[in-house]
Amino acid sequence: MKSASVEELLIKTNYYKKLSLALAGITQAASLVYELANHGNYEQTAFATSIHSIYKIDSESVDEIYHGTAGLRLGLTKLGDLLNYNRQPISKDILRYATGMMMLERKLMRTQQSLTLLRERLPRILSQVDYFSSLHEVVLENLATLYTDVFGKFSFRIVVTGKAEYLQTDDIIHKVRALLLAGIRSAVLWRQLGGTRIQLILHRSKIIKTSQELLLA
Repeated sequence: MKSASVEELLIKTNYYKKLSLALAGITQAASLVYELANHGNYEQTAFATSIHSIYKIDSESVDEIYHGTAGLRLGLTKLGDLLNYNRQPISKDILRYATGMMMLERKLMRTQQSLTLLRERLPRILSQVDYFSSLHEVVLENLATLYTDVFGKFSFRIVVTGKAEYLQTDDIIHKVRALLLAGIRSAVLWRQLGGTRIQLILHRSKIIKTSQELLLA
């Protein structure tokens, strides 16, 4: 039988894993937005994982939301870069997108009308996933429209910068907005797990170590 101290250690380890995965979800979405806006391409596995997380509204575990850690390798890597700022430089745009997603999550949770709209529209999009596919252009366009309808009303907005040749393309615009929605979904999860800005500062080294361990798993 395990001692209480070992049990507590296991609980804490699992908790930091959950926090790290939620943060990786945010940084992965931010990184994919950057790649699309500046290069017009993206890592397909990472993109699919981020978009699929939106559909997991009532999941029983964090692993279920992201289907484990394999699809979050980009986010875990970027999370380590972002938190390890003394060693690894990271794009200011990626950092800006990530913090912007967290800010929009706070505004969403304080605006009942926006929450209601989100809860009403997401199930309709889920029904389209069953008819088309999870990454079908029609579904991505509707996710993008939902993002605009819900978050476009706030005074604070995430301004995506990049090359005009990409940001003036409907397909990329839809993917970018769908990713912003995915990032906010991960920010909601981070908050539900008890994540706060102070906690991020105090436990930065532990989250860095956990993200590195998850990459090696």
